[in-house]
Amino acid sequence: MCLIIEPTSLINIKIDSILMNLLWKDVRDYEEFKPFVEFTEESEWMAGLKKYCEKTKKDINQYLKNAYTINPIELGASGMTAIVPHHICWVDVIDKTEIYLVWCKCVNEYVEKQVNLK
Repeated sequence: MCLIIEPTSLINIKIDSILMNLLWKDVRDYEEFKPFVEFTEESEWMAGLKKYCEKTKKDINQYLKNAYTINPIELGASGMTAIVPHHICWVDVIDKTEIYLVWCKCVNEYVEKQVNLK
């Protein structure tokens, strides 16, 4: 299962529409994404965010709301788009970092469940 939508041809309209329906949603609202949220909460990124918020006395919840919102991101001049939470950047997608792979596994489970419901 690929989380990258190519502009030229939609290979599977059903799966692409499932991914598109996730846009602007909070991953914490879905049971299938619980492993991703747990992974993120234990990550260096989260430790850094907590430290930053403590130091600057900012509300971490506002940052988390944005970080867990699913967005489309452009992957350079190729015209391809990835559907990922805000705190996953294009480098994570291209390099297939651990956080991106955890995200992919959760999305695969979500899409399979949605396809089987229909």
